[in-house]
Amino acid sequence: MDDPKFHIVFPKDGTTDFLQGIIDYLIDEADADIKVHRLETAKEHEYFLSNAEEDIPDTAIVIFMGHGMSSALSGADTPEYSYNGAFIKNEQLSIFKNKKVILLSCRSTDYLETYFTECNLKAGIGFPNLITDIQDTYYPDDPDRVKGVLAPDILLFRQLIVDILKYSLEDFIKYNLPFYQIFTRIQLRVQRALINFYKENIGVELLPLGKMIYDLNKGLSFRGN
Repeated sequence: MDDPKFHIVFPKDGTTDFLQGIIDYLIDEADADIKVHRLETAKEHEYFLSNAEEDIPDTAIVIFMGHGMSSALSGADTPEYSYNGAFIKNEQLSIFKNKKVILLSCRSTDYLETYFTECNLKAGIGFPNLITDIQDTYYPDDPDRVKGVLAPDILLFRQLIVDILKYSLEDFIKYNLPFYQIFTRIQLRVQRALINFYKENIGVELLPLGKMIYDLNKGLSFRGN
């Protein structure tokens, strides 16, 4: 049996469960070859850290879906167990050395900028700070970014992220595109969403959802080749 094309690392967390829509679509509609690492317990996190480098072939694309920060990717957060924020931190990103990664997490653009070369990644797609939960608006690093953001804006933004990722990955599979084209597809869809948003909201200043889409477009990054 061939190795899965995608290895999706998806720590259990109620605030990121909406990303399951990406996986479901790729399996049901794009016939994607996927292995999902749905991490929940301490033992599962420890096993993954110890074995990922060997278990995931260099030909696979790693997609991390969860919370993160500028120097780490977060683990599971459930009533029974919490990994206390940092699951893969700093140079531990090297468990994905020689691999192509998509880090769908907050501030992964910064994480890749700092550790991409040191950790010997082949290529990587990063994202800026993403407002995907109302708690993200409580203690912002930049109050202007969250000004006026309400729960309905967040729900729309969540669905936008899911749609952009699932359709961009479907294009990659369907047309046998190079990895870089996943990034360009994501970028084009974000830009199209931004243009369409302001076509539908002519003559108004920056609206909360518009700012969120603008920040997403501005903060996307690609490293490698």
